[in-house]
Amino acid sequence: MKGKLCTYCSTPLYFQKNMEWNANGTMYLKGDISHRMVILDCKALNNSMVQLEQRVGVPITDAIVRAKAAAANRYINTVLSGPLGWLSRSFSTIKVYEKIAEQALYLGYGVVRFTEYMRRVRLEGQVINPYLPMMMAGDIAGTFSSVERKPGRIRFEVEDGLMTFEIDQDQRFGEMLRARLKPQTPSIPAISSYRRCPECGVPILLSRFKWNLAEGLIYDVKTARRTAIIGMETIQSLYDDLEERLGPEVPIYVMEIEKERVRKDLEKRDLIATAEGYRRLLAQLRVRGMGEVAGVQKAGTQLRVRVNNPYSVPAIVALVSGAYEALNQIDSKESWRIDPRGFLDITVEPK
Repeated sequence: MKGKLCTYCSTPLYFQKNMEWNANGTMYLKGDISHRMVILDCKALNNSMVQLEQRVGVPITDAIVRAKAAAANRYINTVLSGPLGWLSRSFSTIKVYEKIAEQALYLGYGVVRFTEYMRRVRLEGQVINPYLPMMMAGDIAGTFSSVERKPGRIRFEVEDGLMTFEIDQDQRFGEMLRARLKPQTPSIPAISSYRRCPECGVPILLSRFKWNLAEGLIYDVKTARRTAIIGMETIQSLYDDLEERLGPEVPIYVMEIEKERVRKDLEKRDLIATAEGYRRLLAQLRVRGMGEVAGVQKAGTQLRVRVNNPYSVPAIVALVSGAYEALNQIDSKESWRIDPRGFLDITVEPK
């Protein structure tokens, strides 16, 4: 994958043609403004899924695969739209999948290799460095269903960082592609503009991430943590599905898990509990596609934050309240209100 990075900011040139990074804290696939993407910490996401499964007391792997498969199906449908899609599906070969697998390198999903393919029947392969095996399984299932126009049943296992998978066409798994998706089109314009790369046009702030295209990895340079670019609707539809099946406690569990993680991540950092300190800390939301901080106010011990176009209410509330606890070394209580116009107001104060 040589020669695929911008010579100025070292961001893959793939994003210049295929993604939109907006100054209002959103990023999405060109040609589908409803398919919003976010940059997430892989370790944090895995930790959240593991702990959430422990909290709800039932396996959630199938729910994760189902949510990701539905999102991946939509994503590939957009990529394979028009004449390209018709040709790919009419004369599908392993080369079609290999071309799609290149995108996994840019998104930080790992290296996908295929070992067996029977058109509209079967697909087998391996993933080296899978970002999250359960979600990767959903990506593969959704891709197969989009290319072949037939749903498939996927089985996978992971050993020593290597994921092996096999997927067979199975009409019974068509329901997987109808997982509830609630794409959100951002409605609030940006408050401030981005400083953009003069060569490729992406936000210069993306230089905080480092791409290793040979291994399908993205790292946050500041934290040395692995990240991946994931569809926002995957996360939201997963939480909605679990809440519908297991009860209204699910978003509360998500918030508690994330809040504790954020507090532990930040408590050793040298941060100042002022409005400007919080503003600097939350500024990363925008380039990650998580929303734009529209206001931070601190009056006494109370903190108030407004985020426009938030990608996930539980996650954003947890980030703000977890940061509050880390910076002040006290337990907190939080309240919030999501406005239908597209902004989230959060208030945090001592418990």
